[in-house]
Amino acid sequence: LFSVKLLIELSVHVVSMTVNQFSEYLFGAIDGEWGPIMLEMFSNKLDYLRINIMGKEPHISKYSADLLRECYVALTPPTSQSAMERRLRRRDEHRIVSPTEGCHKWSR
Repeated sequence: LFSVKLLIELSVHVVSMTVNQFSEYLFGAIDGEWGPIMLEMFSNKLDYLRINIMGKEPHISKYSADLLRECYVALTPPTSQSAMERRLRRRDEHRIVSPTEGCHKWSR
């Protein structure tokens, strides 16, 4: 997908990124596995990703949520882990949802 290639290319050049999601599917992809894509973005220059959900409830697959949880400690410096843990909570075992409605943040 062009949108995935664009995000990965941008992550090579920017330190932080905010995405406003207006469609039902993340970046227009139906059933996309966003966990590996986000991790690839973080392996580049990107250190901070914020996704603002405009209207629809966000979903990522259980696989992507598990992958992000598994890599969470490696991506987050020890000083900000407790703050991140307070912001994120697990629900339904397949989604990572921020307590602040419509705002999802991942950082390393």
